[in-house]
Amino acid sequence: MKTDDRARAAGSDDEPPRRDLRSRLARLKATVQERLWSADEKWAADRGWTSQRSASGWSIRARDPRFDLRQECWECHGSGRHPITGVECDDCEGTGVITLSDEPDDDLDEGGESS
Repeated sequence: MKTDDRARAAGSDDEPPRRDLRSRLARLKATVQERLWSADEKWAADRGWTSQRSASGWSIRARDPRFDLRQECWECHGSGRHPITGVECDDCEGTGVITLSDEPDDDLDEGGESS
């Protein structure tokens, strides 16, 4: 066994270089992750959800885009109560949250202006 100036084993001349081992391990990792997560990603895509793998690739996050339609109520600022009178907010029915419509506004023409 040979050693280089860093005092670690350099291996014999017939061994593959370290970068080949790293690339083989990277391909193995990608293959394992694909087998682990492809079914979950397909499940999310079939429902119209988005899925994103973590930076390490060892987990995914699936998200229903309908949550983008949930927003804090504009009238009560999320409190569920009218800011002045303190009565239950009529717009959100006291929840503090409203759900926007995912359909385009019927009052707008194609130019995006109110008619």
